[in-house]
Amino acid sequence: MFRLPICCCCPPSRIFGLSALEAQACEVPVIATRIGGIPEVINDGETGYLSEIGNVEKMSKDAVKLLEDEDLRRSFGKRGRELAISRYSTEKIIPQYIEFYEKVLAQKF
Repeated sequence: MFRLPICCCCPPSRIFGLSALEAQACEVPVIATRIGGIPEVINDGETGYLSEIGNVEKMSKDAVKLLEDEDLRRSFGKRGRELAISRYSTEKIIPQYIEFYEKVLAQKF
């Protein structure tokens, strides 16, 4: 994925957006639909572009813009990686999992 100039994520249903997050971790800017958890992992206009479902015209314009502007593509890529690391690194996520499991285990059934 690291060699891709851009990543396009257009899932047909609600998902978290793991492929978008993985792309950003590899400094690949993302063009995606505004569905499920994808807007949580992409800052529109900073790390990628978000479009409403079915707005193929906007998505294609966003893709052309990124493909034609290497500086913009690199800037989005760097900011996307920073976002991915700051929000979803193991140092951030593992304590959240531990806290969740501790709460679940503390419940009486």
